[in-house]
This record gives sequence, C-alpha cells and structure tokens, in this order.
Amino acid sequence: MEEIFLFLNKYTNIGYVNFLKIYEYLKKDISKFFNLKKQDFINVGLSSKSINKIFENLKIYNFQEEKKELGKYNIKICSILDNDYPYLLKKIFDPPIMFYYVGQLNDGDNVAIVGSRKHTLYGERVAKEFSLYLSDYFSIVSGFAYGIDSIAHEAVVSNKKRTIAVMGVGLDAYYPYSNKKLAENILDNNGLLISEFPIKTQPLKSNFPRRNRIISGLSSGVLVVEADIKSGTFITANCALEQGRELFVVPGSIYSNYSIGTNELIKKGANFVTSPKDVIEILGFKCNDFSVNCEKNKNKKEKNIKNKLSEKEKNIFKKIFEEQKLSLEF
Repeated sequence: MEEIFLFLNKYTNIGYVNFLKIYEYLKKDISKFFNLKKQDFINVGLSSKSINKIFENLKIYNFQEEKKELGKYNIKICSILDNDYPYLLKKIFDPPIMFYYVGQLNDGDNVAIVGSRKHTLYGERVAKEFSLYLSDYFSIVSGFAYGIDSIAHEAVVSNKKRTIAVMGVGLDAYYPYSNKKLAENILDNNGLLISEFPIKTQPLKSNFPRRNRIISGLSSGVLVVEADIKSGTFITANCALEQGRELFVVPGSIYSNYSIGTNELIKKGANFVTSPKDVIEILGFKCNDFSVNCEKNKNKKEKNIKNKLSEKEKNIFKKIFEEQKLSLEF
C-alpha cells in the first residue's frame, strides 16, 4: 500500500474527505486504487481537474525511485490505514492520509508546547521550565521553529527525554537549517521528526497552518507560552480548540506585546496555568476523551463486554447503542 499512499500524497490533491469517498467506493480495499478508471472517479465525485491530475501523474510516477529517494534520508511513511498511525491524530477532522517520519514512532501521551519566534527572557524561562518538568510525564510536541518551539525541544533533549518535531517542509531538509544539530539530538533521544510534506518541499507560508493542526492533533493538550495577537501560534491554539484538546496558557505582562495574544486566550476561556503541575493535574490524573491510555483501556473493557454476550444479546445492545450514539462497538 506504500505505493498507493506515496502517489496520493505527492501527485494528487486528494485530501482526507475524498480519500474516504474512494475508500468506501472500493469497499475498503484501497489496494485496487490503480485499477480505477476515469468514470470511477467521476462516480466518487472528484472534479475533472483532480481526475486529470491523477492520470497525468500516473504516467510519470515511479515508486521504486520514490522509495530510493526516501531511503537516502532514512525516511519512512505511515498511512492512515496503518496500525501505527497515532490514535489521537486519526481522530481530528482532517488528518493527513499519510505522513513521513524519521525516528521512533510510538503512540504515547503527548503535550504540545508552542509560542512565538520572537520572545522575552521570561518566555524563554517559562518554556524551559515547563518543558523540562512535563517531559518526565509526556512526549513534548512542537514545531521546530525559531524561538519558543526550539527552546522547548532543546530543554527536552537536555533532559534526555523524547520530543516530537513537526516540520513544515520535507524531511530531506531542516528549516531553519541552524536547527540541524537539534534534529540530530532529538533523534538521539528516541525522538521523532514528522511531516506530511514530500521531500524537496520548500518552506512555503501556506505549509505552516497545515503543520499546526498536526502539532495539536498529536497532543492531549497544547500549552501556549508567548504570542502576540497576530502570531501563527494562534492557529495552533485554534486548532486545539476545534479538535477538543485542552488549551493551556501561561499569562504574561499586560505591558508586553509578546503577551497580548496569550492574555487574550485566557480571557476567552483557556486554562490559566502558572506551574507545570497545573497541566499534570488536568491531563495526568484526569481521564478525558483525548487521553490515549484511557481511551485504549475503555476500548479494551468494551471488547471484553462484547465477548461475553451471546449473538442475540449483541444485536440488542448494538441497536441500543446506535440509537443513543454511545461508544460500544461490534
């Protein structure tokens, strides 16, 4: 299936919604994708522009060459149909149908720490303190950018803990390039570099909002350290709210431009935190809908209940749960 997902990701504009339509059309057998004809794509509802792009690019697609290029950088891929695909990320509205990664892919509990590129000494201190403390409990996710993001990553690797860097470029390059050593340190500490963008993708401005939804999507909660009112950090904060994640904000001076955005988020109802222990109390000891371990334990219990029921009982319970839109699955 790698052959199909590499093609979909790099050579088509098929996103998650259209992928689902195709997947259902193929009766959940995506291996038949390359057998589809133009009429099939019309039946699915793709535009003529999208269909033409698919067939034009099929003529030039060379899977072996694509794999060879990825191999040069030790890049692997994970599709949304793979068992290793992160549980929380799969639950967002528009998850990437596949992503590229270098490092250790394991589905644990994550917290994102983000902030603006320009920051104060106060913001730097807060980012370091929270990252160091929280990395003993969670993998720390951030965006590998200058400023607060890099400070968070650096603090975690100094603590010999795991951090996840979500890139807005292809994984054959580093952006910013000055963070190359940081990337190596992340990998040396069981960390992960991840991107949904193919290799040779340049750091286009439009890439970063898409990256930000993955930062929050991987995480149970997002902590914002410093951000002005126009900061790209606001995109990540909004993604967290849209995805139903916990949003934490460290307050800042009312006289600082770098705290206007964070203080505004607090006024709008974000969790006001002054210590990393505040985050631990909410995420570490509270079983919510977005805790990976709690969700997995809940699913395990539901399966145990299901296995003890007769076929007649299963049908009765299935009807009840469907009508009430509850979570027990059969």
